[in-house]
Amino acid sequence: EQGNIHNLIRERDMMKKNLSKVEDTNNKNKDELSRKQNYISTLQEKLNLKTATCTELMGLISQVEKERDSYS
Repeated sequence: EQGNIHNLIRERDMMKKNLSKVEDTNNKNKDELSRKQNYISTLQEKLNLKTATCTELMGLISQVEKERDSYS
């Protein structure tokens, strides 16, 4: 019976250690996911700004082409 108790204690300690490692890994994964989500949001904002700039430039090009055509 004493041996069973020692085995149970050893198993409990190993489970605690493994659980701690899993929690650490989980926290690291959460942090990495959060950083990647922030990076994606930043890229999306940059893309939106560049899209707006392109749209504006296309409008300006169209105006310039119309003015050019009116002089020809």
